[in-house]
Amino acid sequence: MEIDPRALTEDGYLKDQDYLKNFPYGRYPTSFNGCGWVAIYNVEHAIGQSIAAEAVYEVMHKMLPYDGTQGTPFPTMVRYYAERNIPVARIYGSGETLIRAVKEHGAPRGILRYMEGREPHYIAFVLVDAEAPARYRFLTRRTAKRILSRPWNIFGRNTYAGGVS
Repeated sequence: MEIDPRALTEDGYLKDQDYLKNFPYGRYPTSFNGCGWVAIYNVEHAIGQSIAAEAVYEVMHKMLPYDGTQGTPFPTMVRYYAERNIPVARIYGSGETLIRAVKEHGAPRGILRYMEGREPHYIAFVLVDAEAPARYRFLTRRTAKRILSRPWNIFGRNTYAGGVS
């Protein structure tokens, strides 16, 4: 399987899982429930790991519980990072509370979980500028090209972030 070039940003992040229909993730295609492995790949890319998206997919697909019917549970993401000796912190909050917590934990990048309607969704984020107000890049088709200074407000109340240093 190959990554459709339309799924990638110019600098190598995955921005649109809709172009990954050819990657089955449990019972469903990645386009439906693969946001977890896509977010993990994006954080790996942000850290500077030279790992192919297909390699992240293979590992995550093998460890995916419940045949993917519940997407990627956060403990599965933690396991992925633990097996690679990459520290992870889980931070709860919303709005300005979440921004403050992410800064206090010193997370220059991470994975955000938020609700799209009634469905949970993960996306990776990268700190672009720490000067107040801090600015972040969110790696999803809606926001991949935009740098946001008040990003957390667009993701609603049921939000948490996992920081990866």
